[in-house]
Amino acid sequence: MMAALALAACLALLAPATAADAPLEVFIVPHSHGDVGWLQTVESYYNSSVHSILDTVMEALLQDPARRFIWSEIKWFEMWWPDQSLQVQDTFRRLV
Repeated sequence: MMAALALAACLALLAPATAADAPLEVFIVPHSHGDVGWLQTVESYYNSSVHSILDTVMEALLQDPARRFIWSEIKWFEMWWPDQSLQVQDTFRRLV
């Protein structure tokens, strides 16, 4: 919650000047981050955390089409993708 408030404060400072009565719109987008090979081997981190993060995000995005998610580490996606069924891959393509 504190991170969201800090982000909102930063965005407010960076926003262009607007009418005093105009509401400030703040968009909070869930994000997950995992450095490849930082604290664990690539395979260990993928097996212990990453695959379940991507699986869970897929489920959440399917439950609510208005949801958004940011994923920046393509290495993890590269490992996750071939393990998915054709149905999951098609669903992912629709979501993107």
